[in-house]
Amino acid sequence: MEGNLRPCEKAYRKVIMKEKTYSGIMLNTVGGLFWLIVAAFLGFVNQLQLTVLWPTSGSMIGYGYLRPLFTISLLFGAGLSFFLAVAYYALKESGNAPKWNGLASFAFVGQMFAVGYGWATVIVASNKGREFGEMAFLSDVFIGFALLSYLIIAFVSIKGKINIGTSFSIAAAAAGLVAFLVGNFSLPYSFFGSSFITFGVQDAAVQEFYRGSVLGYFILLPFFAALFTFAPSYVKANVFSAPLASLQILATVILAPLAGLAGLAFIPGVDVLSSVGVAAGVAFFVTVLMGYINGRYTLLGAKKDAIVNLFSYGLTILIVVALLRMITSFPMIQESLAFTTSSMQDVSVDAITYLLLVFTAAAYLIARNTEGIEVSEGTMNISLWAAVAGSVLIIVGNLAGGVMQSSAISKTTAEGAFAVTNWSVVLYGSETGRLFTIKGLAFFGYLLLVVSVKMTAISIYSGLLGKSGKA
Repeated sequence: MEGNLRPCEKAYRKVIMKEKTYSGIMLNTVGGLFWLIVAAFLGFVNQLQLTVLWPTSGSMIGYGYLRPLFTISLLFGAGLSFFLAVAYYALKESGNAPKWNGLASFAFVGQMFAVGYGWATVIVASNKGREFGEMAFLSDVFIGFALLSYLIIAFVSIKGKINIGTSFSIAAAAAGLVAFLVGNFSLPYSFFGSSFITFGVQDAAVQEFYRGSVLGYFILLPFFAALFTFAPSYVKANVFSAPLASLQILATVILAPLAGLAGLAFIPGVDVLSSVGVAAGVAFFVTVLMGYINGRYTLLGAKKDAIVNLFSYGLTILIVVALLRMITSFPMIQESLAFTTSSMQDVSVDAITYLLLVFTAAAYLIARNTEGIEVSEGTMNISLWAAVAGSVLIIVGNLAGGVMQSSAISKTTAEGAFAVTNWSVVLYGSETGRLFTIKGLAFFGYLLLVVSVKMTAISIYSGLLGKSGKA
């Protein structure tokens, strides 16, 4: 495989690999892969449960328990770990070797404890009604500490210019830290439980603010941090427009939480906030479009291989999902699709589709450039196409299923009563379970993602074990 590398890539890797690998890079990469396997499997199980309606909601392995475990594992186990690996790597690649190795290692251990502790709070049923990572007090402290540690390390390490990937990373960590603490502020009342201080309309507003912040600061900014850290060096090209990237960072930081307020459309007394959210959502789509264009032109002319395709298809799926989210934020469409599988308020769809693609590319390149782990092009291609096909099936299955659900809900009799009173018909779209086939698309989509994630993890883990065995 070494003989197939371009001469410039060989030289680049020799420079990168002369220095000892910073522990924050590989620890977070390995931890991210582990939690990604867990999240992909739980997502697959969740889809199985929605498809066959088993087990019931009262079961300890029911959807109500496993869904929060899925989002915690995906967003703050896998997503945050990969983001920090990319952030430390971007810092190193910019010529500012990250310092305080021990702090990065301790922060990683704390983050792993936070996710495990978050699991425990769900299992003992002390964390109810919260889906997107709103965990107990100790988990919040350690996740916040992981973000703060990166910012401290970046501050003491930066001695000169920084690259665009580092700019995205610092913005994501700083804005994400503030939003995470605001969205999760609570008072502990036991070892496993804590109580949120907002109620009613205020609590709904905080949750929508937090949902938008998770999308902006924990998904979109990390996506572009990874893209603009690895793609330019890999394809040997500069980022198409640095000023456009800077404008995108500023706009994302401002607009992401405001766009989340569009989810307040059906809360009485907050019409103004909801309208602000819809307008911000349109502007937010424009910021995503900026990044899409910047990424496309950065990759323009690059020779197609598995890594370039991971970046390219990640951008394509990103802009499709962003467009769907903007369209469905308008109240009249929200009214039709709310509480269906077409609702785009579920930010985990973003994390398990386009973010997964670009983080997969980042994991391969981190393993190759820092540890010398070679993965065959065939393995990467299988991982690529399984992830792409899985992402498409999930998006199409959710969208089509939601439209069918909305149609069943909206049917009325001549007297104005609901024509459909059987909940299974609303869930499946017809008496014969016609939605089972549509729902099966998302089910098989998650199955393909499990295959993709496992191939990526096995190839990198086996490379690390082989290297340690040789040592």
